[in-house]
Amino acid sequence: MAANAATNTPADDGTIGTSMRKEPRYSSLPTPILSWKQRMREYRHNPCIMAPTTALLVTVIALLSLVGLALRLPIFVLGLFLSPLMRRAPWFVEFIYPSSIARSVHIALMQWGLHSKVGRGSGIKGRSGRLIPPQHSRSVEQRTEVVRGRVYVHPIPQLLDNVGYLIVCCPPPGSRTSNVLGIMVDCGDASSALAQVELIRDTHYSDLPSKPKIEIHAVLNTHKHHDHTAGNRALLADAETTKTLKSIVGGAIENVPYCTYPVKNGQRVPLPKVGDNDMSELVEIECIAVPSHTRGSIVYALRNLLAQSPDAGIVSHIFTGDAMFSGGGGVAFESDVETARDKNAATKNRDSPIKLTAGRCSIERCFAEVLFRSATQIRGDRDVFFGSGHPSRVLMFPGHEYTADLLLRQLDPSNEHHGHWTKLPPAIFFETAAQYFISSHRRTLPKNSRLLTVPSSLDREIKTNPHFRALKKRGEHLISAVRIWYRYMSKTRREEAHSVGNVALRQSSSSLENNKSFESVSGAEVRRALSAASDKTPSTDISWTMDASDINRSVFTTMYTSDLDSVINDLHLGRISGSAAATRLRDMQKKLDEPVVTRRPIPGTLPSEKNMYLAVVALALLGSPPCGMTYSDGMNMNLPPP
Repeated sequence: MAANAATNTPADDGTIGTSMRKEPRYSSLPTPILSWKQRMREYRHNPCIMAPTTALLVTVIALLSLVGLALRLPIFVLGLFLSPLMRRAPWFVEFIYPSSIARSVHIALMQWGLHSKVGRGSGIKGRSGRLIPPQHSRSVEQRTEVVRGRVYVHPIPQLLDNVGYLIVCCPPPGSRTSNVLGIMVDCGDASSALAQVELIRDTHYSDLPSKPKIEIHAVLNTHKHHDHTAGNRALLADAETTKTLKSIVGGAIENVPYCTYPVKNGQRVPLPKVGDNDMSELVEIECIAVPSHTRGSIVYALRNLLAQSPDAGIVSHIFTGDAMFSGGGGVAFESDVETARDKNAATKNRDSPIKLTAGRCSIERCFAEVLFRSATQIRGDRDVFFGSGHPSRVLMFPGHEYTADLLLRQLDPSNEHHGHWTKLPPAIFFETAAQYFISSHRRTLPKNSRLLTVPSSLDREIKTNPHFRALKKRGEHLISAVRIWYRYMSKTRREEAHSVGNVALRQSSSSLENNKSFESVSGAEVRRALSAASDKTPSTDISWTMDASDINRSVFTTMYTSDLDSVINDLHLGRISGSAAATRLRDMQKKLDEPVVTRRPIPGTLPSEKNMYLAVVALALLGSPPCGMTYSDGMNMNLPPP
């Protein structure tokens, strides 16, 4: 106890005494030999060494930065001079790409990409025992019916992502003609295309009494690029094909390899006839010039001649090549150069020049022409027959399988137009998202089982294709400008126009009520009409026959939850009948076509120069056909001069 008390006795300064505790004395330890890491650690924390070393490093970094800036200055100056030239990069595609070396390299790269993606053999053999080359999509079972029992369109996948097409015309029942007439649209790989033609015959037409062959009588080339024309030479060299192949069709100024029948805008393609199997009695093919992707690009419009009214369900089939894709459009390689200043509408006024043959404007102008021409047949100078009364009756067959990638690009947050979804009706966003889900599912199936996402319909493309949406926006600019022009007319002229306008408005309203144009007919009504008029060949497990009603059939239906809950509640309480509920459900889909947020103009404000410029551009773009890139192009292709 005494010892403990002595140990814990408080000292004079108030601390506890520690006389009995031993303090460690590290300073008395002998100095050890430091390792290399320990010695470097000593140096790194020594201010006498590190202070001048750090100052030296800062000086070296500053000097090197000045040297780098001096070296970058010539590159910066060189870039100022090269930037105008780099904007002319499409010139390389227009003038260097057609060479034979570029053709060999391009085709070799696409074949290598195909083999690395799906392998070097499909494992499928035709009737002759020949192994079918690998394909990027499973398509042999698929066909689109044009004329029941007679004319069909088959997709022909080629190379990495190209899609050609085979138009066949079967002989009439009881015919003495033995073979099936065929026209091929775009052939980039002849060996693959011919093998698929053989497989198509075995799958779809082997049950015909004569066991016919498919004779290739013509090749339609949409444009000159090698992935669409590289097979022309091999087709002419094939011993069987060359017996019947009479014409290779292409644009008059396009320089399509081995072209024997150049065509112009508005011209009809001659169709084959063997015995009593006359293809021209059933269909016609019109050429629509679309100078943008290339100067001589052609869209081929295949029309059924047996149905002569929209009520009969007539459908136009357009083969667009690279001019128009499902969800986008081809790059305007051979249009005029479009600069950043041309795209900036905020700096435009009424005196600004309009470049309709440059970049995006040239693409939209071609889209507008295809939209109009695919729904009409012009015979002579005056007779205009409306062949397809609604865009759902126009089926589009593009030249590439790009659908999933183009739709994903629209939904990508890094896209410059991604934020524009809030300015569009919800139905457009939901339709685009639904089509992306469907196309991505088809394209992510196991190899040799991936399904095509084409054909599509113009009714669907008007919602999901940004170029068609841009056309609609330009139409809104034009209508807005016309309203402003009328609103700010002089009082006397406005009063005169008011009395005349009331009469015209009443007349136009009555005519619109009786006119079943595609603007006044809902998509649901058109689908019901097509379904009622559909009398297609039945499908089997190995032969998938499609028509416009199949392609336009919606997979997903979107509506507001509150509206749906209201109908469910009213049905549950017995407030409405089943027919009334069906009517309300049908009307719910139309609500999504209305914008969520509408912009109200500020009263009393005058129109801006920008709006007037956009209206003039819209009038010129929507009201005039595409023109040739040069005066000679216009003369050779039957197009207006620039």
